Amino acid sequence: MIASIALVSIFLTLGGGGDASWNSSSEGNGINIGVTVDGWESLGSNGGGNTQVSNPKPKPTTPPPPPLTCTVPSADMGTPTTQVDTNDPTSGTQLANCQPNEPAEPIVVTAEDFRRINLDGSGITINPENKDAVINLPLVAYTSADSQRTTITLLGTRVLVEATPIDYTWNWGDGSKPTSTEDPGRPYPSFDISHTYTATGTHSIALTTTWSGRFSINGGNTWQSINGTATTTDTAPPLTVVEKLPVLID
Repeated sequence: MIASIALVSIFLTLGGGGDASWNSSSEGNGINIGVTVDGWESLGSNGGGNTQVSNPKPKPTTPPPPPLTCTVPSADMGTPTTQVDTNDPTSGTQLANCQPNEPAEPIVVTAEDFRRINLDGSGITINPENKDAVINLPLVAYTSADSQRTTITLLGTRVLVEATPIDYTWNWGDGSKPTSTEDPGRPYPSFDISHTYTATGTHSIALTTTWSGRFSINGGNTWQSINGTATTTDTAPPLTVVEKLPVLID
């Protein structure tokens, strides 16, 4: 028994300050002493003086969390930068729009987001300009086909949005059927978009423009389509339709 206790003492000393525990029991004429040191266990001695050491059991380890990567747009909508969070609290790394050990939420401009943007209308131009319309003579109208861009902020990120007109609906204000077209029209003498009033009166011409959209989070280097459309409505100043009779002059 003295030899067994000596072995236990030696084993604990060799443990190098690691975790250690021991237990003892007696069976018959011998004494069994079990010791666990840094994953090694079952050091024992039986009554015959034999000493046994079991196979080591490694301690379970928890792997560190994976690095967290985020793409952060630059302040001037230029090329974005990529940062990596090492999960080291002493590094002071702070990533915008990220949560520890979670991927960054993707930036998506929805149809609802698109419709909330205060887009400019495509405008209305009438020929002849600043004059009354004449019944039974065609009135020429046209609009702009130019795209427009604006910047919005989503989830703390600046997003560039581009809107492009794709459809135009003209309401002539006299109860006639509206004119729907993908053609923006052209100035006189083109009659691509025109309307003929058949009665005198005052009318307001309205134009509803439908816009498709796309967005970019890297200043326009790459684009993603917006799944939906937006509309704007322009109204021209009231238009007076008159009747003019021919006059013979000698």
